[in-house]
Amino acid sequence: MGGLISLLITASLTALIPWLLKKGVDAISEDNLSKVYLFSASIIVAALFQGGARILSRTIIYSIGRKTEYHLRSDFFRHLQRLSPSFFDNMNTGDIISRSTNDISSVRMLMGAGFLQVANSTIIYLTIIPMMLFLDPRLTFYALIPYPLLIIISRFLTKALYHRSHDVQETFGEMSTKVQENLSGIAAVKSFNIEKSECRAFDKINKSYLNKTLHLAKLRAIMFTLMTGLSSLASLIILWKGGVAVITGRIGLGDFVAFIGYTTLLIWPTVGLGWIITVIQRGFAALDRVNYIMDIELSIRDKSDSQADRIRLNGKIEFKKLKFSYKNRLDNTESSPILKGINLSIDAGDRVAIVGPTGAGKSSLLNLIPRLYEIEEGSLFFDDRDILDIPLNQLRTQIGYVPQDAHLFSETIKENILFGRYVDDAAFMEAAETSSLLQDVDSFPDKFDTLLGEKGITLSGGQRQRTALARALVGKPPILILDDSFSNLDTHTEENILTALNEELGSETTCIIVSHRVSTIRNCNRIAFMKEGEIIETGSHDELLTKGGEYADFFNRQKLEEELEEIA
Repeated sequence: MGGLISLLITASLTALIPWLLKKGVDAISEDNLSKVYLFSASIIVAALFQGGARILSRTIIYSIGRKTEYHLRSDFFRHLQRLSPSFFDNMNTGDIISRSTNDISSVRMLMGAGFLQVANSTIIYLTIIPMMLFLDPRLTFYALIPYPLLIIISRFLTKALYHRSHDVQETFGEMSTKVQENLSGIAAVKSFNIEKSECRAFDKINKSYLNKTLHLAKLRAIMFTLMTGLSSLASLIILWKGGVAVITGRIGLGDFVAFIGYTTLLIWPTVGLGWIITVIQRGFAALDRVNYIMDIELSIRDKSDSQADRIRLNGKIEFKKLKFSYKNRLDNTESSPILKGINLSIDAGDRVAIVGPTGAGKSSLLNLIPRLYEIEEGSLFFDDRDILDIPLNQLRTQIGYVPQDAHLFSETIKENILFGRYVDDAAFMEAAETSSLLQDVDSFPDKFDTLLGEKGITLSGGQRQRTALARALVGKPPILILDDSFSNLDTHTEENILTALNEELGSETTCIIVSHRVSTIRNCNRIAFMKEGEIIETGSHDELLTKGGEYADFFNRQKLEEELEEIA
């Protein structure tokens, strides 16, 4: 409201200045020097107040745009945090980044500069045109002759500008995705010597972006030229008709000067109309792209009647006739079934290994335990309580999960382990020692304050896995999930970690392990062998070997491979 009031004051003072100029010219014609001084001083005072009001209006309205940008970007980021992994499985990271930065900045321009110019132009028209009518209705009619044509042109070009702006922003998202993917996989690009191929692929997108931006610039140039031409035409008409009116004595010289002043004041809003339309169309196109993400409903959420009291999990887990397939949340399609009627009971404190060939569905099964994905059919129970009845924050804070590719952030080792949580130094050091990370960190100059590169690039693969393990252990969760978490470790280090885990966790923690290593799985209480989305064998290591089924064949193959690796 303050911004609009300031704009009204600015427009009123803007309209007043040509009127004061008219009075000054009339005073010159009357040889009244005192009035000339008076109106000259009045113009200076009006201009000073006008400048102050203009600064205030722009400060207020631009701050609204900036605050809108801040809140929209914060809401956008929070919404992303609440979306399930299935959304990110089907959405390019670069495109999401483009929407969260470039598009939201365009919305800010819409709400700030766009709103300011629309409001300012509207007020100017509503203020200046009545003043022109008061001076001379006939001249006002002549001055407004080009404006119907201006409206027709604007209406014609607006739709084209919207679609072109949307295309440009979509292509910018594609380009951001390409850059992000290339930088993330730069090691593979260089290893396979495909830099030139990547450059060609990027150039193709970049050229498409160039062509679309040039076409958009052409449309803007056409609109700007037409607006400028029509404004100049209005000035030409006033000079012609107004000059005749002054010479014939129909209006005074002061009226003519004021009229020229008012016509000049209409030029900038008219010329700026093309820019305003561009900002508005680009802003609405950007808002559509942002709202596309914001309108995606959360696929995983708490039940409205889920228990609010603190729930302490003991670690018992039971899968009942569980089925699952990956869904594309963007087009509502789904993959072929990944898990087919899983039945598995895990007692509290058990050490359970889930093994099987690649693509059997092991990681997919583990992802359902912290409810990263929603179960399609069947049930999953914790301590005989349905997973849907457990609030998400309570469920996930009691599960320590170390995925295959654990992500580390560009922060210190300590910050990567704590992950925003607070624990005392003793618990922190215990987690670092159990994960066999302490000895390595002690050799670093900055110890746990060592700053990691992007994705933990400054650490070795084994150090990254142990950092991720320490992160999972630091909260002493009742359930620990290790998804092939020792693949980058040597056998000796792995054995030390497993021994430390058994000593530290004891029977208080249920541990579920996915691994292809014989040394990792043979000492588990129970083993579940998966194949093609089904559990086909369960039992202890010795029981399954005695049975001589699929697990026995798998174990013997893995053992032979490990022996050959040791020989090599």
